[in-house]
Amino acid sequence: MPLSYNFRFAILFCFSVILVNSYANAIQVSHDGRSITIDGKPRILLSGSIHYPRSTPEMWPDLIKKTIRRSSNRSICCAEWNYGGLPVWLHNLPGCQIRTANDVFMNEMKNFTTMIVDMAKKEKLFASQGGPIIIAQIENEYGDVEWWYGAADPMINTCNGFYCDSFTPKPNYPKMWTENWTGWFKSWGGLDPLRTAEDLSFAVARFFQFGGTFQNYYMYHGGTNFGRTAAGYITTSYDYNAPLDEYGTLNQPKWGHLKQLHETLKSMEYTLTHGNITTTDLGNYVSTTVYATKESSSCFFGNGNYKVDANITFRGTNYTVPAWSVSILPDCKTEAYNTAKVNTQTTVKVKRPNKAEDEPESLHWAWRPENMDDTKILGKGEVVANHLMEQKEAANDASDYLWYMTSLDLKKEDPIWSNNMTLRINGTGCILHAYVNGEYIETLISLLSVTTGFSNYGGGYDLQPAGILGPVVLIGKHVNKTMTWYKTTFKAPLGTDPVVVDLQGLNRGHAWSNKCASNCGKPTQRWYHVPRSFMRDDDGNTLVLFEEFGGNPSLVNFQTITVGTVCANTYESIHWNWHAKVDPFQQSNLLALATLKVVVDHSRKALVMAQMHCPSFKSLAVEAVC
Repeated sequence: MPLSYNFRFAILFCFSVILVNSYANAIQVSHDGRSITIDGKPRILLSGSIHYPRSTPEMWPDLIKKTIRRSSNRSICCAEWNYGGLPVWLHNLPGCQIRTANDVFMNEMKNFTTMIVDMAKKEKLFASQGGPIIIAQIENEYGDVEWWYGAADPMINTCNGFYCDSFTPKPNYPKMWTENWTGWFKSWGGLDPLRTAEDLSFAVARFFQFGGTFQNYYMYHGGTNFGRTAAGYITTSYDYNAPLDEYGTLNQPKWGHLKQLHETLKSMEYTLTHGNITTTDLGNYVSTTVYATKESSSCFFGNGNYKVDANITFRGTNYTVPAWSVSILPDCKTEAYNTAKVNTQTTVKVKRPNKAEDEPESLHWAWRPENMDDTKILGKGEVVANHLMEQKEAANDASDYLWYMTSLDLKKEDPIWSNNMTLRINGTGCILHAYVNGEYIETLISLLSVTTGFSNYGGGYDLQPAGILGPVVLIGKHVNKTMTWYKTTFKAPLGTDPVVVDLQGLNRGHAWSNKCASNCGKPTQRWYHVPRSFMRDDDGNTLVLFEEFGGNPSLVNFQTITVGTVCANTYESIHWNWHAKVDPFQQSNLLALATLKVVVDHSRKALVMAQMHCPSFKSLAVEAVC
């Protein structure tokens, strides 16, 4: 069978890797009871998940650069993908039951895995060949059954979750956290997920306090579910509240606060992987942990009480650990980092109107209703059956849309005849449009079943049906809403800032920008990412919308995403790094790296000095509040 589009994206579900720098010669990768070892050297590994198809190739270099800047060395692809990343044709193979001990499925999985491994070997990508891949993970989402079975040797059982400090691995295996959820995906009708920088860093520091040596962020950059790739009920945006937002820009303060944490942890790598560990419980969820070697020691002070600060006396020195935080002291003397003390900048993103040259204030639209004539008479890709077919079986994931059509001869003397009849349907699809004689809900009945992606997780999710199961009972009422096509042209916005299309006024359907499909949804999501690589520099950009409920495109417009405000909290004698695009002389935008040093006199509770050094300019206004 040729490698289909869906089959290619099965990589998302089946294969993730840990990447390090390439080596000229083969390296030995193993593990002991504390950590992963590379050529016999125990290592602290900090990594972040980026799904390459959820961004464009043009975005990849910048994403990797921003990830490496915070000491990441992992790439992982996972689910929340339509049908879990597996091709829907698997569902229609006789006797196939996915993600279980089924011979048909395991044979297909073997073929796929062998193909991917052979491709990687051919390019000499594995560490044993001198390549950058040190660990590969075929599966990690059997959480609903793993507590029954565990992990057979030599597999390493790992933890997924918001907190994994209490996770205990198998004896003689390292404590590994493969999915630290930086936020969450967004579902239609749901709220915007948010996980603060303070809570995320607390979870990481707590994990390393209690013996962890490998931690991966899921996600580090979420991106966009382009086309029809999103799993059921998941929005087009896969921002995930990650350190790098949907557009690949820094989500501050999360990105900067984690970067400082990683630098602190990496500076302690030797003691964390070699030191003897002593943890003392001080009560009220407060604890101290010392990693000690002959040469040095490093300390963690943890406060798991989310309401009360903790005062700790350690080796004759007093320390205050804020509520729900961890202090890290690389030398067991001086606090280098506290998870609750965020002294990196906070950036507030704003959306700017399209400033393309000579672009009109509003778009000019052409539109037409969806032509129902062919569908009513014959249909396209017609299949005649004496029963209601399940949608995955009939459509094979070629489209989100499937027409169910039948006819009946109804006379006034029939017992069910009424001037106000209802069509009652037992369906499992996400949306259903009902037409009688071509009118949106006389004797030809047409039902358009619509999916917004298939389920991607849980035991037997492939057995969850889609479409109309029946029965369909005529009991009627009339509501006329027409499916409509809209088309316009636009110029690419000036500059390099990320671009979004604001679909305010529309309901549900699809959007194509220069033929690049991007699934649209309900008002849960209003702005949709249009990568600049999708657009041309000339006037030849086209936007086509298919709207299922009519809608009003008059408010649709293009905008750019940029930083509107930068602010931060800082602490005594702390250097604060500030990044922003500024234009003090009405010239081109410049990237300024400014260092702010603040000194506070605690006896007078007054600001003694606030000094900002800006290499790019002579001076910059600073507002300091004590």
